[in-house]
Amino acid sequence: MARRVFVPQHPYHTVLQKNFRLASKALLKSSKINKRDSSIAKYLLPAGYNPGFSAKEKREKYRARAGQISPRNRPQEEQQPSQNTFKIKSWFAYGLLIALLFTSFFLFGFFVRWAALHTVPTDAPALQGGAVSKEKPTAVLDEVEDGDSGDLKGGYLTHSPVLQKEMLLKVPLILQNPELPRGCEVTSLAMLLQYAGVPADKMTLAHEIRKDPSPYRVNDGKIYFGNPHAGFVGNMYTLKEPGYGVYHGPICELLEKYLPGRTIDLTGCALEEVLLFISEGVPVWVVANATFAPLPPAEFQVWHTPQGSVKITYREHAVLLTGYDAENVYFNDPRFDTKNRQASRQEFTAAWEQMGSQAVTYLPY
Repeated sequence: MARRVFVPQHPYHTVLQKNFRLASKALLKSSKINKRDSSIAKYLLPAGYNPGFSAKEKREKYRARAGQISPRNRPQEEQQPSQNTFKIKSWFAYGLLIALLFTSFFLFGFFVRWAALHTVPTDAPALQGGAVSKEKPTAVLDEVEDGDSGDLKGGYLTHSPVLQKEMLLKVPLILQNPELPRGCEVTSLAMLLQYAGVPADKMTLAHEIRKDPSPYRVNDGKIYFGNPHAGFVGNMYTLKEPGYGVYHGPICELLEKYLPGRTIDLTGCALEEVLLFISEGVPVWVVANATFAPLPPAEFQVWHTPQGSVKITYREHAVLLTGYDAENVYFNDPRFDTKNRQASRQEFTAAWEQMGSQAVTYLPY
């Protein structure tokens, strides 16, 4: 006897009578029947039919039948990349980063080394000023105690001195006129300081220079006035009043204020020893006369000062030595707007020695 299938009343009962298989599928698609728990599904669905499979799962099932491995059943080591692969990639990235860092440090060190070789230090103003020489100076100057023997009379010893055959420095030029008609000394000092990297002004130096206030007077044919070794004598700002100038002592004192510990008073040295500083790239403040040649005795007169008598000439003039060669010396004259004016080395030496071989500069190192 055939088994009767009980079919409950449902909106799809007319369809079930015509087509059993289509009706069962329609029942599964209906939102009113639970696909997994419905008692209808137990009787209407074919044997082995699993209503829980989605369309995607069906496709995977068919692929598995065709010999393809489903991603769902694929072993874990095949579904995900190996951890060793990640380690290899990570170590490769770390190695590349370390290589880039070492390369950067190497390039940075090379640049620093190159800059150190090609950059002028701030305490070498001679090179900043633009020394011009075919040979590299090697002389080094060291200060020695008083009484020690040395090549320089000013109390400084030269080690391995090398006087270049020629040298010419590019020193800024400053004119003394019209503000300071008697200010050649402080104007030449301003050039020296500016070359050293100090923004000095001639008017400021004129105010700061030590002065001798002794008035000018004549008594019994004798001239009584100030002493240029003690300070600036007379009026620096006008020629309508008596005035003269100042010598190396107060100039060296003022230079020490701007370059403490580096000032050198070369007064009394030979000219070759003074030129050694120019050979090292440092200009030298000197006192000569306006002709840059020896003067006859008639050009000199004696003054009586509070410190004693002193011989002077109204042709006294201070300049800044900037270079030399075998025949000439070169200097910046604050009276003229031309740099590196030229004078005979022999005549200049005689005029300079006639004024007491006065010279002031600073240590190049």
